[in-house]
Amino acid sequence: MPLFTPKECDLFASAPQVWIDVRSEGEFAQGHIPGAINCPVLNNEERIIVGTTYKQVSTTEAVQVGLELFAKKADAFLSQIEAAAGDTQNIHLYCWRGGMRSQMVAKWLSCGGFSGHWLAGGYKAYRKEVLAALERLGKHPLLVAHGHTGVGKSVWLGELEAKGFPVLDFQRMACHRGSIFGAMGQSAPCPTQQNFENQLAHTYVPLAKAPRLLVEIEGFIGPLALPKTLRESIQKSPMLLLSRNKSERVSHLQSLYVPDLDRFDEATCLENFAVLHKLFSREEREEMEGYIRARNFPPVISCLLDKRYDPAYTKSLVRSRDQVVKEFDMSVEKREAEAFVRSFLSE
Repeated sequence: MPLFTPKECDLFASAPQVWIDVRSEGEFAQGHIPGAINCPVLNNEERIIVGTTYKQVSTTEAVQVGLELFAKKADAFLSQIEAAAGDTQNIHLYCWRGGMRSQMVAKWLSCGGFSGHWLAGGYKAYRKEVLAALERLGKHPLLVAHGHTGVGKSVWLGELEAKGFPVLDFQRMACHRGSIFGAMGQSAPCPTQQNFENQLAHTYVPLAKAPRLLVEIEGFIGPLALPKTLRESIQKSPMLLLSRNKSERVSHLQSLYVPDLDRFDEATCLENFAVLHKLFSREEREEMEGYIRARNFPPVISCLLDKRYDPAYTKSLVRSRDQVVKEFDMSVEKREAEAFVRSFLSE
């Protein structure tokens, strides 16, 4: 297996590639190449043993301990690699810095008939390419969808993306809708900051030649943050102001946050609601909590819009008013909004 550098391989290729991450499961969880499969040479506990040996004894002894630990599970490791490779024997390996772990596995696998590459610089070099891509994204022309909570910005962006529009859907990548209740109704947990950035770079690079990208107004999404240059660019970019009548917004939000009553997590919802306790009197809190327990969500959603989310978006709009280039009522002007976006993005 020959070495390859990030410049010699399309790290962000949309075509399927078999990436094998041979770092520990802890390293992998913190951040990895999207789609990579974790096959640790040393697991979390074994890595601690080797690291302790390195610090307390010597490098040579640490290497010897690592090889002995790996030898005990070599057969299981090979089976894991074979399962990950599937129908291909052409795989891409990486560790933290493209050092001993990936090189050792590459040489060992080449004796078993596998072909492929190991990444010079490893995950560290990959992250450098991710950050460079995000820096370019921060300079890319944008059109920003703005509007109060519940107008359907994210859903609309998804519909346009399906039609081929150059869209970056931050909330989908974050598996979070940005509000205190933003993790509710999601099909997957929120990723780490690194994995969010990695996915953002992978989504952006194929769209990099588009004259302008369509995004939603965001800065921080739950525990995640957009890159600083991108946050600044969003605030300075031309914006579409979208609106919708309140009853439709309430209905839309219930469908997003409580898509399945049978799987509704009442305890988490009440816990999230408690964070906003300063917005309500004791009587109001008790009333809203009663509605939640009774699965009567419209009055809760309506109250949260009035007390929390509409005032916040109104303040944001005051700051961004000069950037608004067009307004659309999404209840009746969805087709017109799409036509405007198509024209604007091609300019």
